[in-house]
Amino acid sequence: MKLKLHFLLIFFFTTSILFAQFPVTNGLVANYEFNNNLNDGVANNDMASSSGASSFAADRLNNQNSSLFVDRTQHQGYVFSGVNNAVSISFWASFSPTSASTERLLHLYDLVHGGGFRIEYNRPNGEVNFIAQTANTGAVSRTTSLPTTSSNVWHHFVVTIRIVNSIAEGRVYIDGTLATDLSMDFIAGGDFYNNTSPLQVSPINGPTNPAAYSGKIDDIYVYNRVIHSTEVSAIYNYSSPPDIIYVDINATGANDGTSWAHAYTDLWSALDNINNGDEIWMASGTYSPSFYPSKTYGVNNDNLKIYGGFSGTETNLEDRDISLIHTTNETILSGDINNNDDTNVSFGNATRTDNSNAVIKILKTGVTLDGLTISDGYADALSGNDRFGAGIFLDPEANVFTIENCIVKDNVAYWAAGMYINPTFNSNIKINACVFENNLGVLTGAFYIIPNSSKTMNLRITNCLFNGNRTEDDSVTDPNTIRRGLGAPAGWIRAFNSNTFTNTTLVNNTFVNNVALGTGVNTDFPVLGLSKSSSNGANSTNVISNNIFWGNTRNNGQLSLALGRVVDVFNFTESQISNNIDEDGFTNLGVGVGSINNSGTNPNLTTDFKLQATSTAAIDMGTNNGIPTGITLDLAGNNRIENTTVDIGAYEYATTLSNNDFNLLSFKIYPNPASSILNIKTDKEIELITIHSILGNKVMIKKDTKTIDIRQLNSGVYLLKVYYSNQAKSTSLKFIKN
Repeated sequence: MKLKLHFLLIFFFTTSILFAQFPVTNGLVANYEFNNNLNDGVANNDMASSSGASSFAADRLNNQNSSLFVDRTQHQGYVFSGVNNAVSISFWASFSPTSASTERLLHLYDLVHGGGFRIEYNRPNGEVNFIAQTANTGAVSRTTSLPTTSSNVWHHFVVTIRIVNSIAEGRVYIDGTLATDLSMDFIAGGDFYNNTSPLQVSPINGPTNPAAYSGKIDDIYVYNRVIHSTEVSAIYNYSSPPDIIYVDINATGANDGTSWAHAYTDLWSALDNINNGDEIWMASGTYSPSFYPSKTYGVNNDNLKIYGGFSGTETNLEDRDISLIHTTNETILSGDINNNDDTNVSFGNATRTDNSNAVIKILKTGVTLDGLTISDGYADALSGNDRFGAGIFLDPEANVFTIENCIVKDNVAYWAAGMYINPTFNSNIKINACVFENNLGVLTGAFYIIPNSSKTMNLRITNCLFNGNRTEDDSVTDPNTIRRGLGAPAGWIRAFNSNTFTNTTLVNNTFVNNVALGTGVNTDFPVLGLSKSSSNGANSTNVISNNIFWGNTRNNGQLSLALGRVVDVFNFTESQISNNIDEDGFTNLGVGVGSINNSGTNPNLTTDFKLQATSTAAIDMGTNNGIPTGITLDLAGNNRIENTTVDIGAYEYATTLSNNDFNLLSFKIYPNPASSILNIKTDKEIELITIHSILGNKVMIKKDTKTIDIRQLNSGVYLLKVYYSNQAKSTSLKFIKN
């Protein structure tokens, strides 16, 4: 995430303490981070477009609308005035694939005397040109080749110029390293700048001018001094894109993780050769930590992201086809280390007792899991951590964690078969668009979440499906006693330790066919346990909206309570429980609970728990107020709000076909949402493509192509229409432009 320097500088001047992760602020006079705007983060020297409009695109970290898509349009920023003979400019650039000549990225020239410099890019030759001059001297130029010249690759540039003892010095750094071929010294005939000198991006303007810059630029930092090599390195390493480590069980190359061809064939090798903040991309296949003594995958790096669901040919994260991540391109992390499990998920099953005690352990903070299936862990120890979190175990240090687009299934544990979370520090946990299915525990099936003493936890669970999870007694593991089930098969959120505070958002989830069995006491045997201590200062708030609870049962086939206590007390006087569907009608909610607009009407779900035309109790019956910021898609990857009001449950009902529906017709688009390139996959010959705004205006026309560059479109929802050769009808599908 980009750091807002104007906040940092204000903080510095008001407290004399620089709360700055950004390493170089001395002499900084302007910075442009292009977070969907042209604002200067230091003062008020905002950038301006010659056309009056600007477009934004994904940056090198895949943050949407966080870089400037220049598109041959001049933009002017900070203006130096008076004499300046020491200047540095730092920026990131990604060159356009359509560039066919030498394009001028930016320049900084004295408008009166002509001193200054410019940076050019020659795509056909893969070269960068640096041209500099002082007043009353001719231009001096240098050229070097870029280490990587393909499109969509970001490079970091720093240009420094100064005059020392009548010698002009120009230095250029590329990706943190001095480019000696570009650097120069020459006799200065005058000042670099002694009048009005504006910084201009794509200074040669014009949509058809081949010398105008057509790519992207980002994070421009302007200094009124020369920054030195150690500072350049600090800036580059601070904001450099993460390294991507590739894993493909079927790769046959060098097994060094540098590309799909040379991918590691096991996840452990990637985890052993990675740095904080990097990414691991995993191709489809089943991966198991079978030949490691720990029998688990240990994530021991901060801010690591592990993405699954790739076919093994993608070059950008957006190329990953979300509609296939749990089918054709499924990436499975399996605890079945001997590959001998039968289908019986139960306590004491001899084919499973040798499985991983935790398929994956998250040992550090800031980790993201996305697009994985995590299955077949077995945690049956009589004491210690090996009885918790058979699928995913979070170490207490892992206080920031995100899991999206994952399936957690077929795990068995004494406590929290699917996922166990017990952070030591204040924490933020996000669970979105995941499926928890057929997990079995004595104490909770899908997950158990409990913060430590005097700590606050912000927990957000959205767009998830909890299906067929179970709790029951375990009379097999311990020969001396029966481990008695307490219910809460879909999960248990517990404010138990002293002065703990849990802040839970539970929105647009579907809970079906979960079974709360057991002979334990002091429990409501609910589907989802929400409880707190009654005596030690622990407390909680809960926003529970737009959820479906249906077909969930407890002992003797009785209907299970949707929400209730487990061991502790169920006392949520600060809760807001609204616009949910519960088969029991929330009969146990007490006085003081904000329970409004809830229903007990059958939502008429399909066999895969989606809405259909007869699901009138759920369609357009939710509340938009509860949807967290940033949640725009449902569990299937469709728009979260199809009409003006959100539906209830994990899936939105749409009369238009979803991506999965289009697979049946041999037609699909991906990625969706997209920020740059939209791909069409069909076995038919395309004659014409039109794109329309949500208001019906035609904004783009393409012919004879299956790849569309949509970077010039504003963010929003669009309708794509495809016309096939020799067919009168068109096919339409909505997509989101980030």
